[in-house]
Amino acid sequence: MTTRNTLLLAAASLAACPALANTANYFDETDVFTDIPTISSGSRMEQTPSTSPSSVTVITAEMIEALAPNSLVEVFRLAPSYISFYINGSLPGVSGHDSTDDDPRRLEVRVNGRSVYLPSYPTVAWESLGITPDDIERIEMVRGSNVPAYGSNAIMGAINIITKSPLKESGTHITSTVGDRNTRNLNVRSNFSFEGGYGQWRMAHRENSGFSGFDIENCLRTQASGTVFGLDDISDCQKDPSYRPDNSDNVDDDTEVDHLVLNAVLTPNLTDSFSFELGYSDGRFGYGDGDAPDEFRDDENTSWWITSAWNRTNENDQWDAHFSFYESDSNHELILPLSATDSDLTPAIVIGALGEDPIANWGLGQRKAQSLEAELEYQFNPVASVRALVGAGYKLQRLKSKQQLNNSGYVDNDILYGFSNIEWQISER
Repeated sequence: MTTRNTLLLAAASLAACPALANTANYFDETDVFTDIPTISSGSRMEQTPSTSPSSVTVITAEMIEALAPNSLVEVFRLAPSYISFYINGSLPGVSGHDSTDDDPRRLEVRVNGRSVYLPSYPTVAWESLGITPDDIERIEMVRGSNVPAYGSNAIMGAINIITKSPLKESGTHITSTVGDRNTRNLNVRSNFSFEGGYGQWRMAHRENSGFSGFDIENCLRTQASGTVFGLDDISDCQKDPSYRPDNSDNVDDDTEVDHLVLNAVLTPNLTDSFSFELGYSDGRFGYGDGDAPDEFRDDENTSWWITSAWNRTNENDQWDAHFSFYESDSNHELILPLSATDSDLTPAIVIGALGEDPIANWGLGQRKAQSLEAELEYQFNPVASVRALVGAGYKLQRLKSKQQLNNSGYVDNDILYGFSNIEWQISER
């Protein structure tokens, strides 16, 4: 009897095996042919993550779609060693963990090879780059210093943003977002082809009303009446969530920005490719100090850029050339009497000392920044186990700001630089 039961159990187990095999998530032949991801931001040469000299995080379009970010900087929450934040409702920022302030810097950011650092802020104007999260194909983020590959501005790291190419997608894509804080986002991307190449145009509109304000006067009155305990000064009132009613006045840190971008890729033969991009961005961003909410004013910005690139890939070598020009024009006015700029001053004190209470522009004023950059690099294989890359570049940055520099002309800074990387595969992997 025991032997018969054992045979029946074995037969039932064998019968169940095909069903289990069909439902199990086993590897199959398609996994063998999956592309091995490569990165190039670590050394400017295509490498696998395991052979890169730097620690690099890759954020793909699929990851961005799963995250569903509302703004570009929210994408960088996926990367370790970086933090993304909002300075106010209209000005986002990205930085390393040990370098955060109102103007995060020392971080090299490139969009399709174009450096977007602006000396007029001085930081990256994330809302004026001419891209939205839906336009991004991939992002490579170097964690830690990458000065040898991308220059002195890459002390904290380097971010290389690559947008979706008309070579890889077709049709028209439309995304829209409507939400709190009067958020209204619209992005349209359309691809087309022409004789000898492919093109794409992108347009977008973004707006929101910024962060909600807080009723300081009501908080201080309640504190004075003794009905609230533990509130000692204005800063405590600002931190207390119970005194941020929905009907309080908003801080004037709203955003409204539009951009239009056209790019094209030409492939005249099997070894050469040319790419071009022309973009324009126009917006206004509420700017001010959180300690003085009533002094927020719009910072109006207009930017345009043009980039071109050439690539030639042969069996044993590769040429790359890149040229870009970027211009940004901004204006921020804060017209106030002198007595309004310091809590210790009153009109009577100022008039008694100066004879008047002068009115002046205490904002950032008119600023104009220009950036021109050109690079040429050559990659070759001197022997079978060695790859080498050499290159040189020139960068010119110009800034004009009478308010900040006390100079009505341009202040120029130009850099001539070179770079090189060598990879030696000592043994077969």
